[in-house]
Amino acid sequence: MQILGYIVSKGKVKVDCDFVKKVNDFSMVEEGKPCMICGLSEAKAIASDNFSILRKKIRDGLYWTFGRTEKRDEHESDIAKFCNDVMSAYIAEIKYKYLNVLCINTEIAKRCLIFLHSSQEKYIYIWNDMIYISCPNKTVVGVSLKMCEYGNIGKEKLLGIIRANKSNIVIDDDTRIPRTLMGFIKDKRYSVPFIMQLIKR
Repeated sequence: MQILGYIVSKGKVKVDCDFVKKVNDFSMVEEGKPCMICGLSEAKAIASDNFSILRKKIRDGLYWTFGRTEKRDEHESDIAKFCNDVMSAYIAEIKYKYLNVLCINTEIAKRCLIFLHSSQEKYIYIWNDMIYISCPNKTVVGVSLKMCEYGNIGKEKLLGIIRANKSNIVIDDDTRIPRTLMGFIKDKRYSVPFIMQLIKR
């Protein structure tokens, strides 16, 4: 699982999201990743002059909350919000482009087929007559199977091309998506290919 954020705590922390890692010391936090400090004294020591008990945000990417034994309810609520914000920020970086198969020219169609046949590993999510394909630069391309059929592009033929390539990792069953991640998807189904990539890394 790729780590998207960190929680620093010397005490016990209940974290229900695998993409946020609990560490014992601030020195173990990967640079550039969001972080939450648990414990009032620890937060004061790390934040130094920037600390205010009235603000949970110390600076961009750095937050604090009370330790579990200091204010348990607030601690657990802040941890849950931090995890949600980290995943929401990751999803917000995903660019979505809908490909209207009725309007594309021959050159673009050829490039799409070459990409689907390529040895480049790509995650493809099939849901509700839509195909979502992970592409470079954290971009997902969406194709409607209904529009394919309307344009005389055989649905089964297209799915056959996709499934025949071992470099295409196809997700067509939501039970394969971990429950802890499913809650973040909601109406952003296009994000599934990149969310599933988190698990492998």
